[in-house]
Parts: sequence; structure tokens; C-alpha cells
Amino acid sequence: MEKVLVRFEQNQNSFLSINDYQEVISRISDGLEILQRAKREIKRKLKKGIHYDKPFKGAKQDILTKAGADQLAYLTGIEVVERKDEEIRDRNGNVIGFKVTLKLRSKLLNKEVISSRICSKDEKKAKDWSMDMLLAMAFKRAWVYGVIQLTGLSDMFIDEEKADIQVNDSRPATEKQKAFIKDLLRKRNIDEREFERKFGKIEDLSSQKASEIINILQNS
Repeated sequence: MEKVLVRFEQNQNSFLSINDYQEVISRISDGLEILQRAKREIKRKLKKGIHYDKPFKGAKQDILTKAGADQLAYLTGIEVVERKDEEIRDRNGNVIGFKVTLKLRSKLLNKEVISSRICSKDEKKAKDWSMDMLLAMAFKRAWVYGVIQLTGLSDMFIDEEKADIQVNDSRPATEKQKAFIKDLLRKRNIDEREFERKFGKIEDLSSQKASEIINILQNS
């Protein structure tokens, strides 16, 4: 019987038999299972409600808190090796927030990542915050996001920015948004059934998706 060969790219071109190839795949699968077990073990060392929690009812992922990021950093030896703070200014040149960029390193994991996050008075909840609080929040966001990326736990945890996106995606479209979409469809002679085949039923749209569709229709 003819022996089947599979090209395997590494440092140099070589060939593996199909049996060897299957063994490599099996090892990768075993390695991934070990990794998932390690991740679950790490999560067991964290406390729900303190280190992580659901950003909203029904969310698929937990949001990692600052305390959770600190605990993960302790467990995996993560430290800040570089930090850069940049001012965010409005059109008049006034400082309205900050962007913080962190370089994080883990000696245990032998990895580094660059993480950046911002916080400014453009955010509704931050409009009355002091400059010190804006800077501290930008640092916290960059720290939490960086720890998630460095530990490879993005399949388990999300940071505040992604949680806000998911919250917006989970809210149903308002009656005003749905009526506006229907009005735009009529004005542009777009068949509602054709629209729903592409975007789904208007009644099922999230508020975020409805806003995106309205923007598309207004500019089409």
C-alpha cells in the first residue's frame, strides 16, 4: 500500500506519515485539554462576586474585576514593566481624559503583552469625574485587559469595555428605533421581507444592531 505523506511546516520543510500526523494532532488535542483544566483550576482560586461576576443576567462570560486581575497577577507573576500616560483633549484643547498603555510581563508564563485603554469625560458615567479618577480608571482598564490577554483567559473573562458592548447588544431595540427603521425602508422602497432575510426580524433586533442599521439606511 502506498504510504501517504503530509507536509509539515516547522523550521524547515519535512514530511510526516499520516500516522505521525495523527499523533501530532492527538498531542495538540491533549495539550489543549491540559490547558483547559489549568484554566478551570485557576478560576477555582477566584471568588465570584469579588474577583469576577456576570455583567448582566444571561451573559455568557464573566467580567474580571480589578481584584480578580490582581489575584491572577499574583498567581502568575505578572508585573508592569513599562507605563505610558497620554492626555486626551477636546477640540478646544482641554484635557478630558487619558489613555494608559502598559507593558506587562509574566516570568512564570514567559510572556509579554501591550495593553491600552482610555477613560474620558465623553463617557456619560465619567463626565463629573476628576482628572485623577479618570487616570486611575484608564490604568485599571488597561491592567485588567492586559492580565486577561497575558493569562490567555479571554475565553472565560471579559473586561469592562467588552462588557459594555455586550450590555448594549443585549438590550432590545426601542419602539422608536423599530418605527424609524420601517419608515426608512418605506422611503427607500426596500421590501421589509427582503430586509428581514438579511438582518433578521425587526422585532428581534437589539438596540445596538438597530442603531447600526439606521446609520446604514440613512447613508445609503
